[in-house]
Amino acid sequence: MVKKFDDINFIRLNFDVTNAFQKSFDYKKLLARARTETFTIPRVFFEKTDILSESFLKTFEKFEPASILFFYRKPNYQHFGAHIDLNNKTNKNDSVYAINWLLEDDESEMIWYKLPPNWEEGLKHTEIGSAYAEWDIKNLTEHGKRCNIKNICTLVRVDIPHNVYMGAKERLSVSVRFNRKFENWDQCCNYFSNYFI
Repeated sequence: MVKKFDDINFIRLNFDVTNAFQKSFDYKKLLARARTETFTIPRVFFEKTDILSESFLKTFEKFEPASILFFYRKPNYQHFGAHIDLNNKTNKNDSVYAINWLLEDDESEMIWYKLPPNWEEGLKHTEIGSAYAEWDIKNLTEHGKRCNIKNICTLVRVDIPHNVYMGAKERLSVSVRFNRKFENWDQCCNYFSNYFI
């Protein structure tokens, strides 16, 4: 029987993220660059083989790690909208999930909202070609619990609108994307169940 996860937007996974990157990767250089640029959507993009460790790739190989995004937010910055991550090739809402963690702990919270009808009307593309749809959070209804991701490997839902409520500390988060597709969030979580903490 398939377990239902509709009210659960995140699940902690059994992987130590201190081993997620190759030793040559220096996130402090990336953080320094982020501080000098103004961006509120992902602008730094790497292929998986550039920086992810063999340990990470082997642990999650059956999900086919494809790419990695970094999201930077300045202290106390509050973005007006929540978005869903779409398939960059087809513009479909079939990405469903990502594995996220923060490079440094902070007090920010990831928040999820119910998916509006006719979400296709909000389709956009970032400057690096990532497909997404976005809405003003004033027009959305919050869904499920919030999560302080922390420096912990966390399976997160990306097929419903989500946003970050910032605190007084800057935030640099990692989001690994995968080629393995699932029909829905329930199927995804059941497939990941062996990795749950």
